[in-house]
Amino acid sequence: FGELLVPPAALAARPAMFSTRVAKAARGPSRVLTALLGEFQLPPSATKAQLKGAFCAQAKRVHPDIVGQASTEDFRILVRRYEDASRLLELHQRRTIARARAAASSEGPAEGTWTAPTRLGGRHGARPSGPSSICS
Repeated sequence: FGELLVPPAALAARPAMFSTRVAKAARGPSRVLTALLGEFQLPPSATKAQLKGAFCAQAKRVHPDIVGQASTEDFRILVRRYEDASRLLELHQRRTIARARAAASSEGPAEGTWTAPTRLGGRHGARPSGPSSICS
């Protein structure tokens, strides 16, 4: 698998606490995100559900309980890459939503209309504990 493209320490904090370098990298479907998604054979336009499916398929091939203890480090790297890609993908999606809202607010809503705010779900900063919690 090689070395991680995004240092795990930079992604250990909640998404709002990303380092400046990681935040800059996530402005668009960045090279980092594109490369991480490529590790899972996914296009830059992949969704979190597609990422999860690809992770589960690869996890079954390198999980130490299935393949043996020799694959432990490969599995840890795979989990870190999944976490990195998942966080960067979420950050990219949040920025896309924010840009769309900003564009919509500059046009302004029609007079007398009100739209309910939307919010991305999920627990911030939650770390998966492995494929059993993700791939169930």
